[in-house]
Amino acid sequence: MGASQGVRNVRAHGNPLDTPEQDAHEMLALASLLMRMLDRAEARQSGKPIV
Repeated sequence: MGASQGVRNVRAHGNPLDTPEQDAHEMLALASLLMRMLDRAEARQSGKPIV
């Protein structure tokens, strides 16, 4: 149970979400940046050209 507690989305269980719009935009921007960095790292490892 300990490991799953660290990964589960606590905010989605129970109370309704009331994230301010600006915070939501910043969360999405961070997620997008991290995914782009992951894509570039995977491309470098596989030898594919980085776009």
